[in-house]
Amino acid sequence: MDSPSLDLQPDTDLWSAGITSMQVVRVMIAIEEEFEIELPEDALTRATFSSVRAITQAVRGQIAGAPCVTEAPA
Repeated sequence: MDSPSLDLQPDTDLWSAGITSMQVVRVMIAIEEEFEIELPEDALTRATFSSVRAITQAVRGQIAGAPCVTEAPA
């Protein structure tokens, strides 16, 4: 079964476009695996996954605050 194609812009409301909570979980897992980060529990909100721009900001914030993987533990 084919999914309809959507023209998503950075600020498109993903919930209005039809994203479901199950799809949000899949997106979250894919992001965590791709960027080797773990989104904090307080970031797992409807607002964080409201648009591509909001998701990007959350990921950038997590990456900026995450310790460098190549650094040895103190």
